[in-house]
Amino acid sequence: MQLTELKEDILQRWIAAFGGIDRVEQAKAAAVRYVYARNECYQLNNYDGRQITPDEEVFPEPTEDTGYKYGLDKKGRPCYLFYEHQHNQVAWEGYFHYSEEGALYVEFNRNESTPVKAQRVYMEAGRVAGYQSCMINGLQLGPAYATLAPAVMVPQLIQNHALILEVEKYRYEEGRIAGTKRLSIVPGIGEYLSEQQYVYNEKGELQEISRVDDGGHVMFDYVKAPEGKTLADLADELSIQIADAVTAGLLAQGIGEPLTIIELNYRAADNYHPLVKLLTAEEQRRLAGELEGEELMQAMLFSDGEYITVDDAAHARLLKAFTDETLRSEQYDVADGMMHQVARHLTASRFSGKIPLDDHFFVYAVDWSLSDDDTISLLRACGMSEDTFAYWRSRGLFTGEE
Repeated sequence: MQLTELKEDILQRWIAAFGGIDRVEQAKAAAVRYVYARNECYQLNNYDGRQITPDEEVFPEPTEDTGYKYGLDKKGRPCYLFYEHQHNQVAWEGYFHYSEEGALYVEFNRNESTPVKAQRVYMEAGRVAGYQSCMINGLQLGPAYATLAPAVMVPQLIQNHALILEVEKYRYEEGRIAGTKRLSIVPGIGEYLSEQQYVYNEKGELQEISRVDDGGHVMFDYVKAPEGKTLADLADELSIQIADAVTAGLLAQGIGEPLTIIELNYRAADNYHPLVKLLTAEEQRRLAGELEGEELMQAMLFSDGEYITVDDAAHARLLKAFTDETLRSEQYDVADGMMHQVARHLTASRFSGKIPLDDHFFVYAVDWSLSDDDTISLLRACGMSEDTFAYWRSRGLFTGEE
């Protein structure tokens, strides 16, 4: 099938699942034992035609932090999944089905009794030929769609950015996947085509999966972490690479006015490539003439300036490996520390005099959605010196903090 046909096929499988919630109970009955995991770990696109290898450790008994319950069939394959949102009490259940044609996973929102995810790996000539996935954004269909006929529902889901879809066809060389062709529907972006390239080492071990967008920008969907290095080792290397990218990006801006503050904004557990915001010394003086104390500090740190995007070409590969390892190990403090290191590098280097800076210039890295009220600790972690801190405090900043 072509990509458009694969898209329609997975949509039809999802629509057909509206009458099939009873298959969840059948799958539960087929389970001969249960295992427990901290996250969703039996990913269907890891199916090799025989088994699905979990992404992380599974446990024979539940613990306080193992929210995912998998039923395994007599062949050791996952056949059933249950998990629940602990705060709003929304629960999901799903079933796995295996055949000579491949493997299928369908997941239901139990509170609505509606299918919210359908995924399929399909086989051709005895090997995995591709992958299809269709899911509702947020895994909750909602009452607005409950009474709609499927022919009406699907276009509205796409229009309202409520549907996430991906289909892939694999290309083989020398008995292994060399690349894929992909069709995706992503909320806020729409439908687009892309291709992936697989890179192996001399031992035949997969090293990376990359794709190129319409603008020629290379993105990495998988990068194997360098062997023999800890996450902290990767953080040290990556912080230097990102600092160099920020420097190059600002030099390309041709900045003429001295800078007082540089903000590196990132999203923890998601995207550690920063957006950069600048506050010039002139703008800081204007704010100081209008505000003071806490209001001045808030205006300086939450300035109205636009974010600048810097090129990630030089560090995208390492960043992908680092981010995946961070998510796998849940060492989010190391990742935050890496971003603080970037700020320290830039503060210490002062761009080697190539960019005009205020005498009391500083850089900080932050995810404002997670930041607490301890601004002083954040700025010190990002390399603010005692002299710089004393200067800004003498001008009324940080007076309410210790």
